[in-house]
Amino acid sequence: MIRIQVSDLPRLDLPSLNGIIISGRGQTTDGNRHVCLSFELTGDSSTRHVRSRADQSDQCLVIHPNVVPVQVTAIAFAVGRWLMDAPCTRELPGPIVTSGAVLPAHAGEWRGITRQVTVVDDDSTENTVTVWELMSPRRYRAWLSAECP
Repeated sequence: MIRIQVSDLPRLDLPSLNGIIISGRGQTTDGNRHVCLSFELTGDSSTRHVRSRADQSDQCLVIHPNVVPVQVTAIAFAVGRWLMDAPCTRELPGPIVTSGAVLPAHAGEWRGITRQVTVVDDDSTENTVTVWELMSPRRYRAWLSAECP
């Protein structure tokens, strides 16, 4: 299970529109992580907009449905960043994540994998949030081969 402190969540300023957050690997300077972000508008919150970008190892894609609070998308973003940097998954193609939509467990060869995230508030209250990772066939095979959690 992934644990995230609320104070560690990024502050995202997103429009109330459907879109994709795109981030690269980033760099660490003086203990701070710097990541370049872009936001691309989409017509809906489906996965079809990210599938063509799958398997780009230097990108994390976060689906942001317009009906989801920004804080929920920030949790998905933090999980995507964790997956980019975790030792077991760092060499895999970049992750596609969302916490605003339920993904089908199987969509052709694509896989929707749930990631349970414990979010810890400043007063130590813990809440569990489900983040979905959408895996392309290539990422799914690599994930199985690496025996990742």
